[in-house]
Amino acid sequence: MKRPFAFILLASALMLAAPASAQDGGFLGAMGEPIDTSAPIEIGADALEVLQNEQVAIFSGNVDAIQGDMRLRASELRVHYSSGSGTGGEISRINATGDVQVSSATETARGDSAIYNVLGEEVTMEGNVVLTQGSNVIQGDRLTIDLASGHSRIEGGASMVSEGNDSGRVRGVFTIPRDTDGAADSPPADETESEAESEGAE
Repeated sequence: MKRPFAFILLASALMLAAPASAQDGGFLGAMGEPIDTSAPIEIGADALEVLQNEQVAIFSGNVDAIQGDMRLRASELRVHYSSGSGTGGEISRINATGDVQVSSATETARGDSAIYNVLGEEVTMEGNVVLTQGSNVIQGDRLTIDLASGHSRIEGGASMVSEGNDSGRVRGVFTIPRDTDGAADSPPADETESEAESEGAE
């Protein structure tokens, strides 16, 4: 069932309903918190321009969009929607440009631009992409997030070469958990004992 939406401006925030989804999706892989991709999308911005004939709503200036646990920030959002009966309709696609940031409860992705395919439940971010989860950081040129399956893919590209990475490959920095003495975490005591017993038996 399609969920209608209407453009109602109140304190620079809009509630836009996304199409109904058969299931909830994950975000940025198995470690991400699940979000409800059928939840309404609340958008706040400094200005709004509606191109009725083109069925596009342009939000500009400190744009902040929230859907469930997913948050999208950018300088500008172009919301593409389809017409319905009366004031109804549904969003099909959101284009974000200018210092784009997509985040969940545990992860944040930044890039030059992003496209949220609302009907396909997929977010594609391009240009100087930086994906952060805690102290772990991955850099690439293109990030694709499948909100339905929770899978994500990051790829290298031309922008990586221009930044001094001759290969244009994806780069990642991952931290190793350490104890209070500064050493890497030791295996549990029972595992150490079992290894010792095995060596003694030999």
